[in-house]
Amino acid sequence: MMPTLVLKLIRVTRKNIMKIHSMKLDKLYFEEVAIGSKVIEIRLNDRKRENIRVGDQITFYNRENPQNFVSVKVKNVQKFVTLLDLLSAYPIANFGRVWKSINEGIDAVNYYSENDIRKYGFLAIEIEAES
Repeated sequence: MMPTLVLKLIRVTRKNIMKIHSMKLDKLYFEEVAIGSKVIEIRLNDRKRENIRVGDQITFYNRENPQNFVSVKVKNVQKFVTLLDLLSAYPIANFGRVWKSINEGIDAVNYYSENDIRKYGFLAIEIEAES
């Protein structure tokens, strides 16, 4: 008698696929990511970034010199309604050596419109060097 062959179908979902995202950073912040002192990236939770998941890769490009890039792995993603909530949830040192206080962080991230902030909120993207 022939043995019965059982085939298992594996359903591939978004959870199984690591995505690669690309983002630009100003030189100062790019350098902080490159040396590992900036371990949290702040972005709006807009359509471009709403699909970032743990395990994904982000390639950051130096805005002033796009040939320079660094790739990191997404370690964690947290959503926040306000920038103050986000900045208060982590030690300020996690955002790099540039900011010495929460107020400096708020001043630095003042380029988003109030409408976009209300509409999308913020993401804290925890990153680590690719191993």
